[in-house]
Amino acid sequence: MEESFWIALQEATRAETERVRADVDKMPAQFRAVAARERDEMRADLRARAERAEQEAGAYRAELSELHAELGTLRGRGDDASAPRLSSAADTLPRLRRLMQAVPPRCVAGWPDS
Repeated sequence: MEESFWIALQEATRAETERVRADVDKMPAQFRAVAARERDEMRADLRARAERAEQEAGAYRAELSELHAELGTLRGRGDDASAPRLSSAADTLPRLRRLMQAVPPRCVAGWPDS
């Protein structure tokens, strides 16, 4: 074979090696960029979930306070004129059961075992 063929083959091999090395040099930066994007997306998702959980917890706390007031009124302990008056516990108890199933007792401030 001709010497020019071998020279061309060596040059092609060097060029390919340089392309591969350049790609390898770019890979860590690309991986870091992908990881940063995924991390930012996960943070945004977790932040949104935390905000929803805080809103739900606030709603559960408000409803629990309302139910405590209603139950106190039903038992004759409610002296608050603004507390709602109920004719029976029929309306309150199903709401209380639903609330207790939705929120574990250890999550409710003021609960006996909290």
